[in-house]
Amino acid sequence: MDGAALRATLDAWKARNWPTPLLYVNDEPGGEGPRAAAALKRLTEIKTWNVPIRTTTAGLDPDVLGQYYDVWIEGDGAITAETLGKANKLSSELWTYNCTSPHNNMPFCRAFYGFLAFRTGVKGVAQWAYYDNKLWTADAHGNSGGNPRSRLSRVCVSPNGPIPTLAWEATREGIDDYRYSQLLRNLIATAEQKLAEFSSQAEQHLSEEDRETIENREKQRLARSDRDKPPIHWEPADAAQARSKKVYLKAIKLRESLRYANSALSFVIETIPFDALVTRGYLSYHAPRWTRYSPPLGPAGLGENPRTLTEVRRKIFTSYILALQAF
Repeated sequence: MDGAALRATLDAWKARNWPTPLLYVNDEPGGEGPRAAAALKRLTEIKTWNVPIRTTTAGLDPDVLGQYYDVWIEGDGAITAETLGKANKLSSELWTYNCTSPHNNMPFCRAFYGFLAFRTGVKGVAQWAYYDNKLWTADAHGNSGGNPRSRLSRVCVSPNGPIPTLAWEATREGIDDYRYSQLLRNLIATAEQKLAEFSSQAEQHLSEEDRETIENREKQRLARSDRDKPPIHWEPADAAQARSKKVYLKAIKLRESLRYANSALSFVIETIPFDALVTRGYLSYHAPRWTRYSPPLGPAGLGENPRTLTEVRRKIFTSYILALQAF
């Protein structure tokens, strides 16, 4: 379409209150050759139209065409810290997609949409394809025919509607993993603000020595050792100090909960290799059956196998989410 047609389409789009669209300009242009040249020519033309539209494509060379695209959709093996840095420098969004994982790969799909996406900070995740095998169908009872091996479809069609695959169900679980991660991060930010408020309130009526004494008394009360030491005493001088004492005790508990929550977030997310998907490609080459499992998600030692890897990590987050919600 030309500029006038694109503008009219966008107006109609907005009238329906649909999400903001992206304009997909030339598929997989790379960075050199006729495909890249055609993409650059098209992008230059679109820019002259002065239409408020964001552009995107898959499989571009960031060093050559990155400045012309608002959203880069890169294959999973191209998601590296270097690529993310280039995207941020050009104020572009980095998305990722996969077109090799079969429909029975539950662990990979869950990690791809969940903890891996959260770790890398990509803004979009997608897999090819919703349905791409016309010979793979099921009857009214759900019995499938055809040859689904190595197919990338997320569903199998039937007279009663699409039948979800393991990968489809795992995608939902992965999205929930992402939400758990996001919720914990948000709760940590909120808790840090509350801790600052609690501390400020306590400092209005409690001196530094008062607060230190209260904290040492609390440690002594909770400790099972040093019982032979004389007990630490501290009594509020007035009602204001009594209220501040309660607030400060809340601050002590919240500070401890925050310390553990930050450690959990760091352990689960920051220990995931940023280039885990690049590593996955290497492992797949040397051990093709490995693609049935999950990409590396951090240090071993939790006692889980690749099929339960993500579930263990979600459980780790759950306890800290509940603890911070208590405040």
